[in-house]
Amino acid sequence: MKIIGVENNYSPAASDSTQAWFVLADSAITNTGKPFYIPENVGRVNVSPGIALRINRLGKHIAPRFAGRYYSEHVPVLLFSLPDVEADLRSKGLPTDASRNFDRALFAGDFKSRDELVELALYKNKDKVSLFSLCNLVLSIENIISRVSEINTLKIGDLIIPALGESVNIDIDDFLEVVCDDELLFHVKVK
Repeated sequence: MKIIGVENNYSPAASDSTQAWFVLADSAITNTGKPFYIPENVGRVNVSPGIALRINRLGKHIAPRFAGRYYSEHVPVLLFSLPDVEADLRSKGLPTDASRNFDRALFAGDFKSRDELVELALYKNKDKVSLFSLCNLVLSIENIISRVSEINTLKIGDLIIPALGESVNIDIDDFLEVVCDDELLFHVKVK
């Protein structure tokens, strides 16, 4: 299973029209109901809300007009990242994968049909701190699936995160909640 996240595809955070993607190891994903443990000696930790699409058929070089056939479900996610590690790696001209590709960096809720989730709100300690909406994508889901499939074979069960919302700094003992239309989808305790 591949987990592919797309960067620079969320307006107004997108700095230009160039999108890039990163791949997470399957050990990065975990189910909800477990706490997130902040790794030691990493500096700041951020979290971003998003929605991941689950690919339901094998495909490569998928045209945008057919991309809707390749997923029928998506899932709310929280991706944890290490901005200080990322800045250090960037300053040395090194790949930044280590800043978000670590065990249990991606928390996923329950799968929903693709029409059920459109907008998510992230609450930290009962305060709304970030909002994610599929309406704010720079490139549509269909175009993202098409671009990713140009050089990657998509397989059943792969996850694509077409964009991530604004990142929020977190600390030990924070309580995170992901909400859609006043319904609590999942929560994560930070330890």
